[in-house]
Amino acid sequence: MLEYRRVGGSDDKPEYEYLIEGNPEEAGRISFDVSIQDGVMLDHNDETWYQLYACKLISCLDRQVSVNGTLLESGTYMWY
Repeated sequence: MLEYRRVGGSDDKPEYEYLIEGNPEEAGRISFDVSIQDGVMLDHNDETWYQLYACKLISCLDRQVSVNGTLLESGTYMWY
């Protein structure tokens, strides 16, 4: 599970902060390019745990754009 919220960027490339398992001490950031529906990590690039959660968030945002045409400002993404 991860919680996420938009923290800046532009309409075309919003930036999001994500909290691993809702823990504010394990926060990461990504930038999501709406035009190509892909994102990049802005920190923790060498840490596998953060990479996993960043990929989950990028996938979630990609799905939001594909299905709704817009991105949410914040939310919780869960999987099992």
